[in-house]
Amino acid sequence: MSSQSGASLLELCERVKSLGYTASNRIRIYGEEFDLVSDPFPDGEGVAIRATVRGEMNVRVLRVPVAIMQGRFAEILMRDPFGTKWFS
Repeated sequence: MSSQSGASLLELCERVKSLGYTASNRIRIYGEEFDLVSDPFPDGEGVAIRATVRGEMNVRVLRVPVAIMQGRFAEILMRDPFGTKWFS
C-alpha cells in the first residue's frame, strides 16, 4: 500500500470497521477463526486489529489485507461480512 496520511488511515479504519471488523465480533481470515478484541487501528502504512485465535488466550495483532479495505472484495464483504459464501 502506498503511504497514507493519518486522516486517510483513520478513514480506512472506519471502512474496515463498517465491514464488521469490530471488537467482540468473530472473523475468518488467514485460514483461522479469530475473536476480535479491538477495533481497527492504524499500523504502519496499513490497518491492523487485535484478535485471539478461537480457543486461545494470546492476543495477536493482525494486519488487515489491502483487498479487504479496497475494491470489489470490500463491497462483497459488506453484504457478507463473515464470508459465509466464500470461506465455508
